[in-house]
Amino acid sequence: MQPKIQGSKLFHVRGIGDLRLNCETFAVNSAPGQQLIIFQAEPGSRSERALDLLNARRP
Repeated sequence: MQPKIQGSKLFHVRGIGDLRLNCETFAVNSAPGQQLIIFQAEPGSRSERALDLLNARRP
């Protein structure tokens, strides 16, 4: 089993701008070779507000 991996990633979204999201990667024990990756913005950050804007655009 691989340990949890943490980091951050910068995304550029047209019309929104740059988003810096923290990520955690987990091994999926029941599916060798696959990983679960979770991205989240820091609370109160510009990236969190940008994610709220993206969510508001959903149909």
